[in-house]
Amino acid sequence: MSPYRRSQETAAPLARAKGLEPVTIEGLAEVGVAVEGLSQEDVDRYFVDGSRRPLSDHWDGWPGAETFHDFHERVSAALVDVLARHGMAPKREHDFTVWNLEGRAPNIAIVAHGGTNAVALSQLLDVDPVPWEWLRFESELTAYSVVQARDLGPSGLVWSLQAFGMVDHLIDAGLR
Repeated sequence: MSPYRRSQETAAPLARAKGLEPVTIEGLAEVGVAVEGLSQEDVDRYFVDGSRRPLSDHWDGWPGAETFHDFHERVSAALVDVLARHGMAPKREHDFTVWNLEGRAPNIAIVAHGGTNAVALSQLLDVDPVPWEWLRFESELTAYSVVQARDLGPSGLVWSLQAFGMVDHLIDAGLR
């Protein structure tokens, strides 16, 4: 899970229900921004101005903060590391990625933030990254998505998006 408090608090009930000890992964933190000490009005302007830059400048990240190249690399490396701990490893075959698995496919829950989740989905689904990933895979707060490793025969496994942006848990609890 992400090291940020909101993710920690979200993961806690799931971990308790499943009898698991959550693992904090620093690389799953949301993209860095430089808004410390700014008023809400200035924060809003920061994001509007950053979004209005030429597309060629978007890989530079939000002004004064982590680049989106660095963000993609960090999240992708953290995801590959998490999956490696469970016996999964990617390999390039022709022009796409397949995954090898040692043993039985694990059930893994990753609790993070919109941008982090979007980068993880791009990585798993073998979609070329863009610096506005959170817009491509946009979901509500507290929504969850499900991906499943599917057998591609002797080549290995590919990831299949089974559910995206699910909020049924909120509806069931009368919160939506």
